[in-house]
Amino acid sequence: MTWIKSPAELEKLVQALASCRAIARHRVGQPLYHHRDKVCLVQIATDRGEAFLVDSLAVDLRPLGPAMADPQLVKVLHGADYDVTTLKRDFGLRLRRALRHHDRSRALLGRSELGLVAVARDEMGVTLTKTNQKDDWSRRPLTTQQEAYALADVLHLVELRERLAARLQAAGRLEWLREECDAVAQLEPRGAAAIPTRTWPSRAPGALPPRRARGAARAHARRERRAEETDTPAFKILGSESLAQDSPSSCRRARAPCAPCPACCHGSPATLRTSWPG
Repeated sequence: MTWIKSPAELEKLVQALASCRAIARHRVGQPLYHHRDKVCLVQIATDRGEAFLVDSLAVDLRPLGPAMADPQLVKVLHGADYDVTTLKRDFGLRLRRALRHHDRSRALLGRSELGLVAVARDEMGVTLTKTNQKDDWSRRPLTTQQEAYALADVLHLVELRERLAARLQAAGRLEWLREECDAVAQLEPRGAAAIPTRTWPSRAPGALPPRRARGAARAHARRERRAEETDTPAFKILGSESLAQDSPSSCRRARAPCAPCPACCHGSPATLRTSWPG
C-alpha cells in the first residue's frame, strides 16, 4: 500500500494509472462530524494488484482528471452515485466508463443482498466488516486498522467486476448495466450541505399551521447558522423533530441570533412555504 500525500506523489500515481486497464476506487466523506461534507480520503486499487490511499485533505486531486475521463480505463466504484457527484463538486473530476458494479450487477441477476459485505462474502468467500464505518476520517494520522479497513473497500472490486460481468453476459444483461452506469456518470454535483430539504406549503394536508411554520423557519435558520459557524452537523445542534416546536428552548438550543427569513417575514399565511429538513 502506498500513501499519496503530496503533488509529486500524486504525479507518480497518475503515471502508474496510465498503464492500467481497470481500477477500483472509493471515496470517504464525513457527514457525521462536519456541517459540510468533504472528501477525506480516496482509495484506489489497480488490476495489477497495487493499492493507494490518497489524502484528499492534503493534495488537490485535479491532476487525476485525465485518467478519470479516459474511456479506456475502467473505473469500478463502490457507492458510485455519491462518489461521482462529490468528486465533480470538489475537484471537477468527471468519470467516464465508471461502473457501479457489485450492487447493480447483483440486482440485475435477481439477488436481494446488494451491499459490499454480502457480495464479497457470496461471490468470493471474503469476510469484510464495517467496524470503522462511522469513524472521523478527517482526523490524521489514520490508525493501521483504519488503513486496512479503507483498503478493503476497493481491493476486491476489480475481481468482483470480472466475475459478475461474465454472469451478466451469460444472462444477456451486461448492456443493461452499462446503460445504468452511463446514467450515473452523468449525474451533476449536489450542494455541500449534508441535509436535504423539501417544501411544505401551508395549505397542504398535514402541513404546519402558519404560526408554527414561521417558528420552524426561524429555528431552522438559527440551526444552519450555528452549524456553519462551528462546523458541526446540524442534527447535533437541534434535531429535526424539535424544529416544529416554536418555543424558547428551541431558540436557545440553536444558540445563534435570528437570521431574517424571507419566507416567514414576507409571505402571507396562505402562501407560506418553508424549507423543512427531511
